[in-house]
Amino acid sequence: MKIKCEVCGNQGQLQHLSKNYFRVKHYLGSVDGRLKFEYHKQSLAYVRNITGVSRETKTIDPIDQKNIDPELGENNGFSEIVVRSPRFEPGSSAWQADVLDQTRLRPHSAVLRHNCDAKIINLLLSLRSSGKADLTVKFVSDRLKHLAKNVDIDDPDSVNMFIARKQCLNSHKDGYVKAYKHYADFYKIVYVKPHFKCE
Repeated sequence: MKIKCEVCGNQGQLQHLSKNYFRVKHYLGSVDGRLKFEYHKQSLAYVRNITGVSRETKTIDPIDQKNIDPELGENNGFSEIVVRSPRFEPGSSAWQADVLDQTRLRPHSAVLRHNCDAKIINLLLSLRSSGKADLTVKFVSDRLKHLAKNVDIDDPDSVNMFIARKQCLNSHKDGYVKAYKHYADFYKIVYVKPHFKCE
């Protein structure tokens, strides 16, 4: 949402970073190929006065392109002010439907993915502390993150199926198997390694 900045008086993109912290983002140009921005903090009273909203905020919906600042990436955590029409008052059925729509946008696997990331990090710390080379740790990290993004890494059968169906050289498949073997051994998962004949 573009508003007039309280500090400098120029137009800028309003960003809501926390419950009571608002700022305006100003584009200054490009320096050495990088975009340059300036930020000015806005008072809560000023933002409420400008937007005509008492307290209600809503996280940016990445599907609704008109609310997104083009300079910001997806899922950056910033929020924008949303003005709801009177039919969306809390307690009305329209409000409940809106809340349900927002809930449906959240991926169900986000919690599982976070848990997998923590388990992968613990494995990588263990590998590093056991003296494995940095390249080995990076190799295992990249392969496991890719597996975790595509399959439940706590299920060795689905991991094997994913690796077998992956469109890549057998030597690459063998790399995924070796990386997963580290994970399986660390978490005491019974894992039968498939063998891929290198071409």
